[in-house]
Amino acid sequence: MSNLKSLRQLSIRGCQHLQTVPNLEVLMSLEVLDLFGTAVTHIPALENFSNLRQLLLRGCSNLKGFIHVEMIDLLGTTVKELPYGISKLTHLECLDLPHTGKIQGAESRNMKSLPEVEDPYQWSMSRFDNPHIAISGIQFLQILKKNPSSLETRFHLCIHPTNEKNKNGYTYSYRNDHIFGDILFRTAEFDRFKEQRSLEIHGFDLFPSGVGDDVLCNADCVFFINNTFNKWFSDIGVSSLQAIKGYWIERCTKMEGVFQAGKEDDIAELGLEILGISNAKNLSSIHSGNVHCRSFQKLKCLYLDCCPKLSTVFSSS
Repeated sequence: MSNLKSLRQLSIRGCQHLQTVPNLEVLMSLEVLDLFGTAVTHIPALENFSNLRQLLLRGCSNLKGFIHVEMIDLLGTTVKELPYGISKLTHLECLDLPHTGKIQGAESRNMKSLPEVEDPYQWSMSRFDNPHIAISGIQFLQILKKNPSSLETRFHLCIHPTNEKNKNGYTYSYRNDHIFGDILFRTAEFDRFKEQRSLEIHGFDLFPSGVGDDVLCNADCVFFINNTFNKWFSDIGVSSLQAIKGYWIERCTKMEGVFQAGKEDDIAELGLEILGISNAKNLSSIHSGNVHCRSFQKLKCLYLDCCPKLSTVFSSS
C-alpha cells in the first residue's frame, strides 16, 4: 500500500473482518475511499487528503470517534464537528456516515432480522442544507422509531438511492440536492415551506420502503424528481399524502397522471394548495374519472411545463 501514492480510488467494502488499512495515511491522492461494511476501528487524519470527494463509511460501526447522537443532531451535524479532519475536506461531495450505534437488523413490519452491514431499504437520508452528509435508511428509521416526534418540527430532507444510479442511467448527486432545493425554495410558491417540513424523493426505480407511513405522512411539501416507480402519483397511497400542501413533480418520465379514479373520496380530503409538474413526457392528464371539484378547492397555484402529451387538466365542472 505504501507504494500506491498515486492511487485515486480505493474500495474494500464488504471485508467484514478487516480492522485496519495499512499505510492508508500515504494515499493522499485518493478521490474515493470506500470502507463500507468493514470492521475498521480508526482511520488516519484526513485533512491533507485535499482531493477526496467521496468518503463512504456506512456499516463501519466499530469506527471510533462517532458517538451516538439523536437524529436531528446527526442530520444537522456540520462538518466542523466531525472527527478525523473531515471538517477540512473542502472538496468532499459525498459523506456516508457510519452507524452511530450497533444496528443488528431492520425492525420493520415487512423485514426479518438481517446482518448489520446489510441494508434492506437501499436508500439514504440527507439534508438540503448539508447535502453531502447522509445516513442509511435503516439507521434513520430505527432512530425515528425511538424519537417519533423528531419529524413534527421543521425539516428539509432528501431521500436518495444507495446505489447512485437508476435503470435509466441517471447518476444521483448529493450536490444536486443543494442546487435544486435552493432554486425551488426561492420561488414565490415554495418559499413559505422553508419554515415548514419538506421532503425530496430523488432517483428511484422502486418506491423506497418505509418512507410512506413513517416519513412522507409528516411532510407539508414533497418533491419527486427523476423517479420511475409509478404511473400515477396517487399510487403511493393517498393516506400518506393527507398532510401535504405542495407537490413538485419533475422528470418522472413514466408518470401518466396525478390522481387516479377510484380514490375520489380520499382525494377530496387532501389540502393541496400548490401543484407543479415539469418535464413529464408521458403525462396525459391530471386526474382520471369523476373527481369532484371540491378535491381541488384549496388549490392556489398550478404550474405545468414541458408535458407534451397533456390533454386534460380538469373537467369542465
